[in-house]
Amino acid sequence: MEQQAPLTQEQLREIAVRRRGDQDVRVLLLEIKRLRDLTLKAFQRGSRAFRYTEDVHDAHVLASFAELFEEEPAILESMLQSKHAPLSPGRRWPHMPEEREAELLARARRG
Repeated sequence: MEQQAPLTQEQLREIAVRRRGDQDVRVLLLEIKRLRDLTLKAFQRGSRAFRYTEDVHDAHVLASFAELFEEEPAILESMLQSKHAPLSPGRRWPHMPEEREAELLARARRG
C-alpha cells in the first residue's frame, strides 16, 4: 500500500468545510488537531531541553528526538506561521563559550 503524504492544516480545513455536518469527521478532525498540537509542544520542549544540557549522552538523545520532528508538517507549518525563528537551529547552549559548545556538539554527534 502506497503511503499518502501528510495532510496540511489547509487540507484539514477543506475537509472540515466539505463534511461540515458529519459528526464522526468532526470528532476525528478535533483529535488530529489535538495530536498536531501535542507534536508541536513535544518538539518545542525537546528543543529547549537540548539547548541547556551539557551531558553528551543526553545531548545526543535530545538531538535525535528533535530530528524526528523537524520534518513533521505540523512543525514546519507552525514555523512558517510563527514570527519567531525555528527552535532547532542556532546555538544550543548560548550560556557557554562557542568553543565549548562546538566541542560538545561534536562529541554528541559522534554518539
